[in-house]
Amino acid sequence: MELATVLFAITKHALGFLESKESRKYVDRIIYLEKQYIKEVSKDESKIDTNAIDYIIIELQLISQATITLKE
Repeated sequence: MELATVLFAITKHALGFLESKESRKYVDRIIYLEKQYIKEVSKDESKIDTNAIDYIIIELQLISQATITLKE
């Protein structure tokens, strides 16, 4: 799951270059998703909800793709 951690960091960094309401909205959502991700992977292995992790990663991928198309 290190890939997800790297994707969180890169996307937040890329959005940091943009100064718009839309980019701030995405940063806020990424921070929320990152907290949910950490909460989920911190559980005992038998209690981790892999569907929740999949949903978080899919949404993160969508935001990352949207970040590429955002312009200042």
